[in-house]
Amino acid sequence: MTVANISSSSGSNVNLSVTNTFTVRDFVPIEIFQRIASCFDHPRDVVHLAQADKYFLKHILPYAPIWTPFLHKHFPDSCSQLKSEAESFTLYKKMTNVARNIESGKYRLQTITEGPPLNEVVICDGKLISCSNSCIIKIRDLETGKKLRELIGHKHNDAVSALAVCNRKLISGSARGPIKIWDLETGKELQTLIGYRGSIHGITVYEDKIFFASYDATIKIWDFETGRELQPLVGHEESVCAVKIYDGKIISGSFDLTIKIWDLETGKTLRTLVVPDESVCTFTVCNGKIISGLGNGLIKIWDFETGEVIQKLVGHYNKIMTIMVYDGKIFSGAWDGMIKIWDFETGKALQTLVGHLSGVSTIAVCKGKIISGSNDGTIKIWDFGV
Repeated sequence: MTVANISSSSGSNVNLSVTNTFTVRDFVPIEIFQRIASCFDHPRDVVHLAQADKYFLKHILPYAPIWTPFLHKHFPDSCSQLKSEAESFTLYKKMTNVARNIESGKYRLQTITEGPPLNEVVICDGKLISCSNSCIIKIRDLETGKKLRELIGHKHNDAVSALAVCNRKLISGSARGPIKIWDLETGKELQTLIGYRGSIHGITVYEDKIFFASYDATIKIWDFETGRELQPLVGHEESVCAVKIYDGKIISGSFDLTIKIWDLETGKTLRTLVVPDESVCTFTVCNGKIISGLGNGLIKIWDFETGEVIQKLVGHYNKIMTIMVYDGKIFSGAWDGMIKIWDFETGKALQTLVGHLSGVSTIAVCKGKIISGSNDGTIKIWDFGV
């Protein structure tokens, strides 16, 4: 409060008390400002508001409901792993830093020597699970790389070729033997699916069914609960490299130069996309697009609804073995030993990672870490969260 002396017309001094200037936040509850900030379209608008006042900086910037929508928009895959909304601001800051580091090429690299050539790596609950040209599946701590457990059940001369995780269960397929289901917590073998004895190239789990991309040019289907083999999908002429489920459809890619789309309920072929220039080695599906990696190093992107090629990404010079989409970026690994990162919307090449001495066969991505497995027998963890 300030005091002012003012002279009256009679010459006497009048003592007036004048209060300090009020700010808007003296009248408006902080909850209102938090609600207003939640309606902003861009994170920088929230930051500008927070920087206007220390009080706002303390109460608005870390307000979790503001950041959860931004996480969904800019980092949807990382957001899906959010354990509590209270962590949303911290995670958004981390992933923004990761995005900057990807473009600048700043990372910390860890190399794990596996021995045999790697076939697949997957991530689940902070664990890194890998399989190679051996009968052993290895489980490691993702942060430290320390080996936690080995799963031994496939025949000693059988290479484990594919992995998938669902409901804390691990499904493994191999080159010669049966398919096995394991308890991820205990490492106990739960079930062996008897029937097909050929090589498995890829595994997808959807609801109560397991789908296998098979060497014999078919898509094998098993009931997840009963372990009963169902009617396979027949239509490809050469080995099926991968199988995915998207929008009520089954999508499969094959070395016969085609991608097929099947009805999930009836198994009927709905469309065949012909790739005239090369075989399909791998693919993934995201946001209405089929992103395919070809034998000549080209990435072809198709519109899922129309079947038209809408984009081609040029950068690899040997066959692409693995491809995935995470947080608005495409990650590809190829037999040229390189990992490339592309912007999903524009197709712009953001980064090239070189470190493997041979072809990159598998990639997994999780909240700032890229895990790659190679034919050189190593797993590399590229940590962009530094």
